[in-house]
Amino acid sequence: MKAVSIHPGKHAAGPRLRGTMLRAALGLLAALALAPAFAEGGCGDLANAYGPFDYRTDRDKLPIVNLHHFTPQVQALVQGQEGQVGGDLDYVLRAFPNHYPALLTVVKYGEKTNSAQPPDLPRPIECYFERAIRFQPEDAIVRVIYAKFLTDRHRKADAMAQLAIAMNLSKDNELTQQNVGLAYVDLKEFGKA
Repeated sequence: MKAVSIHPGKHAAGPRLRGTMLRAALGLLAALALAPAFAEGGCGDLANAYGPFDYRTDRDKLPIVNLHHFTPQVQALVQGQEGQVGGDLDYVLRAFPNHYPALLTVVKYGEKTNSAQPPDLPRPIECYFERAIRFQPEDAIVRVIYAKFLTDRHRKADAMAQLAIAMNLSKDNELTQQNVGLAYVDLKEFGKA
């Protein structure tokens, strides 16, 4: 049997292709690692000392959480109010799992730190979406925000699934339907938009 050798540059993948393949493999491993956690609610129990409350309906409880944990400095990712930024964001999203501005801010925090789980967040960013959906599965806005998160991570099939659910949930809400349409445009699904 003749031995086959691979010479760098001749048959082996170039540095760019290897880097792309490595990132794709790491992304797949991360998704596979999180999949069982999502399926079993492994992103943490929803029970909380304060809440959980629905961002859409429990507005009377929102001021105390925002005053102490979702200040303009936290929302701008400048500094934490009661500690570190991640701790404040985690508190807000435990009290109000479907707090839309906090979900958007936690995504920005991941982008700022270039991390799926910034060092001072107790769980991966994607867990906050899993928790929000588990808490209020019929909240179409959470699904639109999550679809945008997935789109930005090149997970088109997952984003499309969330948008299909959001569209079904928002039959009577023109603003939500408009947001779903804009999300479809981001995915270059112009026919669905």
